[in-house]
Amino acid sequence: MISPLSSGSLSRSDIRITVGTVAATDSRVAGGTIQRGETQAYLQVQPVIWLQDETGTEHAFEGRSVSAARSGHKLVVVCKRSDGKILRVYNLATQNSSDSNDLVPLDDGPKNLLSGTFLLSVIGIVPFTLIYTAVVTFLRETFLGRTERDNFDFVAHFPYITILLFLSCFWLMHRWIARSEAKAKALSDLIDDAVKKHGIVEW
Repeated sequence: MISPLSSGSLSRSDIRITVGTVAATDSRVAGGTIQRGETQAYLQVQPVIWLQDETGTEHAFEGRSVSAARSGHKLVVVCKRSDGKILRVYNLATQNSSDSNDLVPLDDGPKNLLSGTFLLSVIGIVPFTLIYTAVVTFLRETFLGRTERDNFDFVAHFPYITILLFLSCFWLMHRWIARSEAKAKALSDLIDDAVKKHGIVEW
């Protein structure tokens, strides 16, 4: 079953809804590492299901979102038409749903905010220092009349660089999290409205 949708950055042709019953389940090795001479190996296993729709056509889906599906379960699978990536799976048998990472926003807790800020600060320290030095040098020459002979005291300016960099990265991380939340909510609302409009999910 295909339902045309539209909301935000997605158009009506970007989303596909498939309703059917799980005919079979399996798993496949998606990747991993095996070292020569070792007795242990790390393998990535992806669950796979075959969903039979009302016309009798089977559709294969794989990923974490279908890991709880069992043979005989009726599912509503919402995915991107462009690449087939699963966005959300409604399990009508268990009345549960499972979301992909596109629908899971970044954690807005203090730990994630501070760790993200620190990481951005580490990545941005060199370019930020260069920009800061260029701006300060320009202002010194323009408004104070100082020339290149007046050495730029990096040590004296380092505390200002550190504070400004941290505050800038903190603001950027905060905006990134807020944008992630807004994007995930818009997509989630779009999917909910679509399935409810067609009477697919009643809870």
